[in-house]
Amino acid sequence: MDQGEKRNPFVTDKFARISRAAVNLLGYPDRMLYRSKSMKRPTTIFNANVYNSKAEKIWYGDLEIEKDREALIELSNNVGPVYILWEIDGRFLKQKPTVAYIKSRAIVTVEAGIIAYNEEFDARVKTLTERASQKAVSDQHQPISVLSKTEITKNVYYGMKLSGEAKSNNNSKEDNNEEK
Repeated sequence: MDQGEKRNPFVTDKFARISRAAVNLLGYPDRMLYRSKSMKRPTTIFNANVYNSKAEKIWYGDLEIEKDREALIELSNNVGPVYILWEIDGRFLKQKPTVAYIKSRAIVTVEAGIIAYNEEFDARVKTLTERASQKAVSDQHQPISVLSKTEITKNVYYGMKLSGEAKSNNNSKEDNNEEK
């Protein structure tokens, strides 16, 4: 282990050689950005694997490419070209990957101050961005539903919003109780 590496005793990945520069710029390995995957942004990569030009894994964890843009460019300036792979392509390897493998599986490449997406990831980002903007527009046009004090109390008590079916079942039970 050389001076630029940090070895985490809890890391079970035998091929990871965590770079001190990556830790300083991106944080400790196995970083988790969101408590829920539904909170992701279009450029989020969960459990990303970051490799250098020697096919060494220098960092892994959740990345938000747009948020981490400056850190990724700085990392590339420090260690050379950086290749980011999906979890499945970089985590469960039986042997040390080759440079050709890393380059062929990279969804994001950071080199010479430029962040480039492969065709698949670029299409994914565009699709998710479009969906998010459509949802934002449709949310602006949704009428706000007004709940009665009883419904709010029930929702808080049960810890969830009642679906339309559940509401109608509860309302019919209340109606039956009122009739008695």
